Amino acid sequence: MGGSDWRNPACYPHVDMPLCVFAWAFLRRNPTYSATWSTLTATALAEHWGLRTQWSPSRDDAPPRSAWCVGRSAEHCALVDALRNLLPLGAETGARNRALAEQSAQIVEGERREAERRFGRFRNRGGTRFVRALQAWDGRVAGASDSAIARVLFPDDAELRSARARARHVLGEAQRFIDARYLQLALLDSGKVKTAQGMHDQRHDRID
Repeated sequence: MGGSDWRNPACYPHVDMPLCVFAWAFLRRNPTYSATWSTLTATALAEHWGLRTQWSPSRDDAPPRSAWCVGRSAEHCALVDALRNLLPLGAETGARNRALAEQSAQIVEGERREAERRFGRFRNRGGTRFVRALQAWDGRVAGASDSAIARVLFPDDAELRSARARARHVLGEAQRFIDARYLQLALLDSGKVKTAQGMHDQRHDRID
């Protein structure tokens, strides 16, 4: 995973890859996901991991953007898809489900804005940071010491104590992205979700 040599950044996703690629790189390193992904239902997979389809952690290729469900239920994802793609919700769903769809879209949009606020700056310059985090994590899994990781990640830092502190910081960041923050990276790659009212307005415009 992550290439044959954690010391070599070329074994990792290129720094210019979409954020959802790095989201997958972090998630596939989560030991709980690795142990349970193949046993979960679609609903549980969406609710616990933010994916709408099973994706083996042994795969180097990342799930497509459409596979990410930003941590909601399968029903929530279907409703948001209907809004995003302007698909008819069906007369039988009634006002309650339409209101739920509206609420779902607003929740996703709120989460997307929060992710934008916290991590939007990573779009243009986050790749290097993510690669370092992945390298540090794989180095730790391989048994490398803080000093060894520091020498690889920060070879120009003449002060080993300083380099070790930076390496520990990167390891902590890697842990946070592996545990949960990967979802916010995936969310940043999703488009803005249309509200039910916006869907209705566009349909009305088309009819006219």
